[in-house]
Amino acid sequence: MQISELCWGVSAHSESMGEVLEIIQNFPFVKHVQLKLPGEPDQSKHSARIKRAAQAAAQQGFALSVHAEPHINLCENLPTLAKANLALAQAALRACYDIGGQFALFHGGSVQGRGNPQLLRRRGMASLAQSLENLLEYAAEYNIPLHLENIYPAPFRSELVRLPSRREDFSSLMDMLDSPFLKFCYDYGHGMIDSPSGEMPSLKVLGSLHLHENDCLNDLHLPIGAADHSPIIWPNELKKLAAADFSGAVILENPPDGLKEALKTVEIIIQHGGELL
Repeated sequence: MQISELCWGVSAHSESMGEVLEIIQNFPFVKHVQLKLPGEPDQSKHSARIKRAAQAAAQQGFALSVHAEPHINLCENLPTLAKANLALAQAALRACYDIGGQFALFHGGSVQGRGNPQLLRRRGMASLAQSLENLLEYAAEYNIPLHLENIYPAPFRSELVRLPSRREDFSSLMDMLDSPFLKFCYDYGHGMIDSPSGEMPSLKVLGSLHLHENDCLNDLHLPIGAADHSPIIWPNELKKLAAADFSGAVILENPPDGLKEALKTVEIIIQHGGELL
C-alpha cells in the first residue's frame, strides 16, 4: 500500500462542514469525514443540522463516522449518572446509524476521588468495562463498530483519573470484553502528552487513528509537523502504516484554520514517497 492509499479523513462539526468540504475538495486523497456530535444529538435542534451536514459530505462521495461528545463519561460509577451517560452514548450510536456512519468513536471518561490512584484506576476501568459491555449490545444491534480513543492523563496530584490513557488500558479492556464490534482509536496528540515517545497499541486492535500535534503538555490540535521538537517523524510513521496495509480511517483532527496546513503536509509526504524531507 502507498501512503496515498491510506483511508485519509478529516473531522468537522456540523456548523463547519461547508467550510471543511470546501478545503478538502483540493485534496483528492481524502476519503472520509468524521462528524463531531453535540452532547444530545437526538434533540430536534441538533438532529436536523447533523443530517444536513452528513448529507452534504455523503453527496460528495465521502464515507462518514461520528465522534461522540467527549464529555460523555463511560467511567461513571454512580448508577443514576452512569445511566444518563449511557443514554447519551446510545443516542450517538443512533445518530451514526441514521447518517450511514461506518463507526462511532467515544472517549472513555474519568473517575474522581482521593486516595490511592491505582485503586481509582481499577474502579474506573471496571465501570468503563461495564458501560462498554452495555453499549456494545447496541453497537451489535445497529451493526456499527465502536471505537474507543485514548485520552491524556490528568495533571499530577489531580483527583481525576482519565481512561483509557495507557497502553495497558487497551489490553485490559480487550481481556475483559470480547466483541467484534470493539476497536480502538489511537490519538497521536494525546499520546504525545501521555508519553513523549508517542507509542501506540498494536495495529491489530486499532480501527482508526487521529493525527495532530502539541507541545507535549497541552492538547493544542496543531497540524502535523507544526509543533516544535515533535517526537513523531511523520514520513516514517506513515510509511509504517502503509507497509502494514492499515485499513482504518486516518483522520486529521484539526479545526478548519489548521486543516489546510495539515493536508498540505500530507500532500508533500505523498509526493516524496514518504522519504524524509
